[in-house]
Amino acid sequence: MHRLEDAGLITYWTNEVIANRISETRATSEAKSSSENQNLISTDRREVVLGLNHLQGAFYVLFLGSAVALFTLLVEKTCAMKKS
Repeated sequence: MHRLEDAGLITYWTNEVIANRISETRATSEAKSSSENQNLISTDRREVVLGLNHLQGAFYVLFLGSAVALFTLLVEKTCAMKKS
């Protein structure tokens, strides 16, 4: 045991084990992050049921257009009544 210590083999082996452990930890963390990214991408592809919150803007435009059309109709009718 003393000869191995004096030759520096134990220190070498310890450093090698630590380096291998670090590279394994980094590889597993990269694999986890890439699988999480894949999960996020697959989540984005999932179909979403549209609710009122998603269609709220479309309803605002619909009602605004209806109001403008009604206002235009009323203006035309009042102008036509005044001319008659």
